[in-house]
Amino acid sequence: MKISQQGLDLIKFYEGLHDSDLTRIGLQWKYCPAGVVTVGWGHALFYQGEPVKTYEQAMKVFPDLETITEGQADEMLLHDLIAEEDKVNSNVTVPLLQHQFDALVSYFYNIGISNTMIQLVNISAPDKEITEWFTKHYITANGIFLQGLLYRRKSEATLFTTGESIYYNG
Repeated sequence: MKISQQGLDLIKFYEGLHDSDLTRIGLQWKYCPAGVVTVGWGHALFYQGEPVKTYEQAMKVFPDLETITEGQADEMLLHDLIAEEDKVNSNVTVPLLQHQFDALVSYFYNIGISNTMIQLVNISAPDKEITEWFTKHYITANGIFLQGLLYRRKSEATLFTTGESIYYNG
């Protein structure tokens, strides 16, 4: 399976684009809540297997990514999502509906992978149990609760269980 537009829209809503310097053309880097430098729709910068944690290091290693276009951000996202689609396709052993697949791809794009979530999906756990997992885990960064992550998890849970795109933001 491949992510649909509904899944892409959810990811883009919560990742957002960063254009903090309107005097410069293009989208700039930002720090994600975990302190990693990202660009575009949440593309984390890594160098030699380690996350880039400072703009100075990012400038030294990735000067061509200091500013990017929205088109470049879209291309990076689609490329990044191949790995997340592969995680879902290779680990989930039960048939998924498109909206369930989309929710899992969004979730894994944000957190990496959750073996517990995969187990819950593979045993066809009740929607209530899956929703509880979505909304009670991976809602912190550096040990600090982030309301925005809870909103994203609620959106992912809603998409997974109902197929509806509902964006929680306050």
